[in-house]
Amino acid sequence: MKKREPKPDVASFNVFMKFYSRSKNLRGISSIMREMDVLGMHGDIYTASVLLPALYSARTDALQLILALLRQNGVTVDTDTCTTLLTHLVRSEDDTAFEAVVAIIEYMEAHMPELAPTSKTFGAVLCGIERRVWSKPSLAAYYQHLVITKMNKHQPRKLPRFKLQIMHVIQACCENPTPEGMRRAMAYYRMHRRANSEKGRAVNWQIWGKLMAHLIRSGEWELADELARDRADVDQLSPGMLHLLEQARTRSSDISYLTDD
Repeated sequence: MKKREPKPDVASFNVFMKFYSRSKNLRGISSIMREMDVLGMHGDIYTASVLLPALYSARTDALQLILALLRQNGVTVDTDTCTTLLTHLVRSEDDTAFEAVVAIIEYMEAHMPELAPTSKTFGAVLCGIERRVWSKPSLAAYYQHLVITKMNKHQPRKLPRFKLQIMHVIQACCENPTPEGMRRAMAYYRMHRRANSEKGRAVNWQIWGKLMAHLIRSGEWELADELARDRADVDQLSPGMLHLLEQARTRSSDISYLTDD
């Protein structure tokens, strides 16, 4: 590949890096990094997300090394960079990646206000946790609790736009193919409903409608009934949402006319 066109780019080397990272082959990772250095190539944030899980299980200073590498490559380590790094990490199939996720959040907390985690930060991590099919459900519960606890600790800063993040997290739950996915989606919905009720606000109609559509599609009628009972608390009901209520009542799962837009 190096002798013929097309010439390898950072994305090409990231593929090999990911292969070696999965097997925790530090020697293989080192050889790829040397090749990149010879070619004058610098790793990007995705490269860092691939490297971190492998290094994290082998070195206590793994996160510091990765952040130093990013800075060396001209990347400004700020809240956006850390959040992007987290977004890549939570898509890893390696449980070690979530240990690194927690380490990044704690690093951000230790360097406030410059690296203060935002609603997008917590939303990205929760999406990764909820979308993933865990071999150990207890591990998922541990990370869910830890991240939500940290998020709640930052609530005095109001975490702007978290309503939008809740919608993304509920969507991630609904993409989880296990039965637990819908139950987790309802847990986040109840969190949203409770928070809004305490502030004297209505349930967001978009969150209600999206979740109701998913519940009907999956035949989760008891959960759909719970949502239907909240209709008086929704800030507005469109004709389409009224149709969803009728479908929940009649147990009709045909919602082909709806889209996820």
